[in-house]
Amino acid sequence: VTYPDGSKDNVDVTVTVEQPDAPAEQPDWKDDKGKPGDKVEIPNTGGDVPEGSTVETEGPGKAEIDENGNLIVDIDEDAKPGDKIVVIVKDKDDNEIDRVVVEVEQPTPGDKGKDSDKYQPEYPDSTGKPGEKTEIPLTPGDLPEGTKCELDTSTVPAGWDVTIGENCKLIVVPGKDAKPGQTADIKVNFTYPDGSTDTATAHFVVAEVDGGKKVIQEGGLAQTGAQVAGVAGIAAAMIAAGLGLAFTRRRRAGDES
Repeated sequence: VTYPDGSKDNVDVTVTVEQPDAPAEQPDWKDDKGKPGDKVEIPNTGGDVPEGSTVETEGPGKAEIDENGNLIVDIDEDAKPGDKIVVIVKDKDDNEIDRVVVEVEQPTPGDKGKDSDKYQPEYPDSTGKPGEKTEIPLTPGDLPEGTKCELDTSTVPAGWDVTIGENCKLIVVPGKDAKPGQTADIKVNFTYPDGSTDTATAHFVVAEVDGGKKVIQEGGLAQTGAQVAGVAGIAAAMIAAGLGLAFTRRRRAGDES
């Protein structure tokens, strides 16, 4: 230190070097492989994913980070074996955090790929009476565990009660004012564990209500009540005509005597 009059002093200053703060651990995803149409899930083996992080992809596919920090890479169905999907993860300031490569593998012979290609859920055509419950089973019923089925309510007629039961069984109760012969094509949407989807349609026809016509069995032929009444009327007319003819004959005989 030099003063204005030219005199000087020395002052010692001690500086201690401390251990630097450890940098925050970055998230880390490993390279992986997958077949065309696959959805590859790559777990995060590093630190937490910074808020506001974004994902960019290069190649035949797209990617996202799920709520658990896993990197989900969806490979295009038309991707070729040997193709590579490069996934670039950046923070909110556009700084690159990690770069992951997913290589497209050769499909297994006979492998149809997605669950929606392997399974074909269907509902048989069904009938039911107004106000009565009809259960329609799904065929086949061996869908993969974790499959979700959801009713498309826009296909349910007004006044009908339609629900989905165990094993995606369809339970249909037509409205009490439903007319015989009325039809409904009720749709159910399926989501498989691999994310692929399907739709099945149940064709339903409202049946005739019991008691509309009474069926009577006579002489091996079924006749309705109206038909029987018609026959009875004809028989009564014939009997009446016969009595009239007999009375006329008696009267003529009396006249002659």
